[in-house]
Amino acid sequence: MPNSERQSTKLVGLYGSAAWLLSFSAIINWLLRSLTQFQGISFFLKLAPTTALSAFVLSSIILLYFFKSGQCPRFSYVPAALLALYSASVIMAYFVEYMGHPEAWIVKHNLAPDGSLIGAMSPLTALVFILLSGVIITFLNKDRVSPMVKNVALAFAFISAFICLMVLFSFTSGIEMFNLANPVPMSYPTALTLLLISLSILEIANRGLRQLLRIVSGISHDDHHDRINQHNAVIYAVLALAFSFSALAYLRNELETYKLNLREQMVLNLETQVQDMNAWLRNRVHMLKEVHSNPDLQRGMQAVVKGNVQSQDAVYALTWMHIMFQQNSGSTIALFDVDQDIVRAAPQKPRISKAELRSIKQALLGKSDPIVQAPMDPEPNSQGYHDLKHIRFWASLQMQEGGPLIMLEVTPEELLTIANRSISQYPNTYSMLLNRDQQELHFLSNLPEETDSDLHKRLRDIMRSNIYKAHQITSNKTVLEAFDYRGRQSLSVMAKIDYLPWVLVQNTGLEHMHGTLRSRAWTVYWLYLVLLMGTAMFMHQSSRQRIYRDNLRVSNQWRATFDAAPDLILLLDGQHRIVRVNKAIIGMFDREPASVIGQDWKALIPPHLVADEVDYANENTYREVLIDSRWFSITTAPLGEGEQNFRGYICIISDITPSKVNLELLQSSEERLRTIFDRSPIGISIVSTDLRYLKTNSSYQNMLGYSDTELQHMTVYDVTHPYFYDQDNQGIQELIAAKIPIYHGEKKFIRKDGSEIWAQITVVLLYDPALKEQVLLAMVQNIQDRVLTMQELYRAKRTRGDERKA
Repeated sequence: MPNSERQSTKLVGLYGSAAWLLSFSAIINWLLRSLTQFQGISFFLKLAPTTALSAFVLSSIILLYFFKSGQCPRFSYVPAALLALYSASVIMAYFVEYMGHPEAWIVKHNLAPDGSLIGAMSPLTALVFILLSGVIITFLNKDRVSPMVKNVALAFAFISAFICLMVLFSFTSGIEMFNLANPVPMSYPTALTLLLISLSILEIANRGLRQLLRIVSGISHDDHHDRINQHNAVIYAVLALAFSFSALAYLRNELETYKLNLREQMVLNLETQVQDMNAWLRNRVHMLKEVHSNPDLQRGMQAVVKGNVQSQDAVYALTWMHIMFQQNSGSTIALFDVDQDIVRAAPQKPRISKAELRSIKQALLGKSDPIVQAPMDPEPNSQGYHDLKHIRFWASLQMQEGGPLIMLEVTPEELLTIANRSISQYPNTYSMLLNRDQQELHFLSNLPEETDSDLHKRLRDIMRSNIYKAHQITSNKTVLEAFDYRGRQSLSVMAKIDYLPWVLVQNTGLEHMHGTLRSRAWTVYWLYLVLLMGTAMFMHQSSRQRIYRDNLRVSNQWRATFDAAPDLILLLDGQHRIVRVNKAIIGMFDREPASVIGQDWKALIPPHLVADEVDYANENTYREVLIDSRWFSITTAPLGEGEQNFRGYICIISDITPSKVNLELLQSSEERLRTIFDRSPIGISIVSTDLRYLKTNSSYQNMLGYSDTELQHMTVYDVTHPYFYDQDNQGIQELIAAKIPIYHGEKKFIRKDGSEIWAQITVVLLYDPALKEQVLLAMVQNIQDRVLTMQELYRAKRTRGDERKA
């Protein structure tokens, strides 16, 4: 398997393993959450059970493909086909509103367990599963489908990866780029898991990361390069990260700028509303505070309580109360003497118990400011709000003694109208008035009647969400950004109301913000992709130019080497026509290179001396031919491996006439040397450095009485008298160690018949190219007669000496 294919296979295993671990962890997380008290890890809870199981099936098929080294059992397409059918049923049931389908029903109603951002398999997720299942089925049956079907499947894989990248880009930028019915069309971990599966399928089709690196590096599959240009890959990765961070930083900045402007507008609007509400409350409180500051008004109200309405002070008090009644339409003004159980009210007597009156009188003791009451219905109405029928302002006629009480009861419509004002230029913005009672929140304000039902539904969702917890509202934060239970973002500003434990909250859903920024996000996203692809193509073009220059340089170097070669080199096509020839043809055949281009090579070599057929099984052929008293060697080899890749062949012609002549001379010289060796009257032997016989001549064999075959199984010590062992061993070792150039000596040999013979030896050290080692050449001369003669002379001389002494 080529190196690039091995690396692509490793990437398939990496992507598939990551997707498998994510989906498997989500399944285990759901099982533990369902069967135990374990609440689950929030990240994996965002992978719905059916989504996690479907991703687990696809990633398992991919891992099976990986471990089987590109082979996958045929039964693997069955779960993929079932998954595609189920995903199609989710989409169909969702759009035809067949609520009997559990997945479609959950998605349609935006329901999720425990109010988390889980959701079921959304239509967008189901669409990606359909595409990926179809791609896997196609690649499992790639031998049976047409190329067009394979290209369509490859396009489906690209579309799936593209959708997942868009979702991840949307989550990372913080701007919802999808205007779909489901507020969370695909969760972040779902998009990540499906992207890994898509990338693994693209790697199987050889269109993944390795192909991108090849494009960036300017290397195509035809170049047969095993290594990718790592330098270009690193540069492109750095540029891609820089583009990504720049695009996301820009969108994040736009998002924060928009939110900042929205916060400022909402805070200004809320301050205006709070000021108006506080002024409305303060105006009525000041009306009652006037009772304490006007003694005549106090005396007149006490006279009215006692029933004396004819006095001047009583008329003054009644006139003041009438004016206050006129300024508060639909109001009720009443005077209470708790001790005497006297009530004077207009237009009707309010229903207030004596116990409540006594508690109010006790609360007003020693206070100069009136108190404000806003009793509400403890049970919410059908729309989820608590009814607020009236607001009561209480003051005491005698601040220190706790005398009669005066009450102003007004309807809250005017106050609620102020509270319900919203920012007109921002849709889906509304105000809410909340009563905080013992860390519980009660919704007091209603939306206007003309508000559409969708806005009512959103408000009810907000009420059920965890945004308006008491600890958040009573904290120092005046601006709160949070999510409701379905994952929709909302922005709230809040402020407290004077005299009452009320909080005015102005809330806006940020869907309109996403709608405003959506076109900008898409523009940045497409610009980001164009920059990435443009950078890849630019790097591809520059790399191809660099490769072209390198190839041109190598080609020039090759051409110079080609022309400088002393041998004639012919490049032939499949019809034996000469495609290229070097300049050696000028000196060899006295022809110009341009004159033979396009001709059959038989124009140089006689047809009967060459073969027409090319043997694809043999790598090269060699023959020697004689042309015009000159010897040439012709070596041919096919270009390309096998018959399918055959592109012609190369022919090298060398003038071997000098070598032929030298070979003949060498052969004749060897013959002469062999004759001298064999017919020499002196015994000659070739011995290895460990003194084994390698070759001997006939004189040596006759002298010792052994044949050459017998001697080749013997050593020098076998035919040497033991007395001369040490002498020979010392001389040979000095010769091998280059201490002496030649070893001379006389020694006694033992012949085959056991007789002894004296000989003079001369030994030299030579290198044998055939054996590729050093050998000893020994020349041995028989001196037996000379030794015997000298011995006779010695004995005769000794005899004469003895006779003289006698």
